[in-house]
Amino acid sequence: MRSRPIRLTLTCLALLALVGGAVSARLFTQRAEQRARALREFSRLIEDERDAVQRAQTALQASVAHDQPLAEWGPRVQTAIVAATTTLASLRDAAQSDGGARALEPLGSKLATLEAVDRRVKQKAYVDFTGAAADVYREALGAADGAGAALTQALSQETTAADALIADLRWQTLVAAAVGLGLTALLLLLLGLTGSEERIALGSGRGSRLQDAERQRPTLMDDDDDGVVSHAQPVPPGTVAPTAPAMLEAAASLCTAFGQAQTAEDVRTLLARAADALHARGIIVWIAEGDGSVLRPTFAHGYSADSLARIPVLATTADNPTATAWRERRLQIVPGRVTGAQGAVVVPILSATGCIGTVSAEVRDRLEEADTVQAMATIIAAQFATVLAPDAATPAAPDAPAVESDLPML
Repeated sequence: MRSRPIRLTLTCLALLALVGGAVSARLFTQRAEQRARALREFSRLIEDERDAVQRAQTALQASVAHDQPLAEWGPRVQTAIVAATTTLASLRDAAQSDGGARALEPLGSKLATLEAVDRRVKQKAYVDFTGAAADVYREALGAADGAGAALTQALSQETTAADALIADLRWQTLVAAAVGLGLTALLLLLLGLTGSEERIALGSGRGSRLQDAERQRPTLMDDDDDGVVSHAQPVPPGTVAPTAPAMLEAAASLCTAFGQAQTAEDVRTLLARAADALHARGIIVWIAEGDGSVLRPTFAHGYSADSLARIPVLATTADNPTATAWRERRLQIVPGRVTGAQGAVVVPILSATGCIGTVSAEVRDRLEEADTVQAMATIIAAQFATVLAPDAATPAAPDAPAVESDLPML
């Protein structure tokens, strides 16, 4: 009864962690999208400003050109300068970085220069001045070039600031999602481990009973064995499921070791450690081949070479726990109490491309039904998905035809 509030609390915390991570990730994503839209709007205004300045320069130069009527080009100059001034105000409002705002400061003086030249042209200040047209061309060109340089610098500063912010927001999105999923997974693991403690018998001497059970572990199969489950030994009475802290410590150690695995020999060493963590008599890793029609025993621990050589490849349509786990992508249990012998756990190896195989473990002491053992088996299968690939595995047994075997193998 005391564990029910704990399980309810862990469930609520897991949901809160998942929702919190999702909400945080969504908020960061929305901020990144808003910044990207703001940059696109700023870039559009930059192009509008370039166009207005260019039109003002062209109209000014045309107004002093030979045989060009000032009455036609004068209004065009004023219209372009007004448009440029209005767009500049919008640019200043749209700038979201200090560098972009500073780069826009010289633009006002360039527009003022164009406007001053326009006023002198309209007042005919150049009528009696030799080379008036050349002066107008030079001043208009200088003001337009200066405005263009300021616009280029402003866009560059704004783009750099926006890219940095968007990259930071995307990283925060990934962190928020990872933290939310990580906390959820951890809380769900603790939830499973807490549930298993309800089946642990209360009383003194629990630690010594676990040690006694470990000392009584039966030896591995003899060379004349021909199956994986068929020669399981009777279950000793009074066994106790492993404690949650012990299994959590073993899981952490195994995950660290999987992250360092580089060779097939490393994988075989990990199989031995996995067997100890699961209190398993033996473990076989089955890998799907070709189009997924057969499973091959690729790595094994706890069984002799002769025994493995007699195990054929397994059709994925076969009616046994290994093929069922592969087809249904979920954990399968063979209860020991059904046969009076040792039970087993079979877990699918799920990768980004689907189910690539299974891990089958013949578990001692009827621990196949313990939540801690099932959770550990799931963790081990998930870790194998990171180090195994169907085309990279080295078979543990020679080629054999695919059969729907009647052997009591997992």
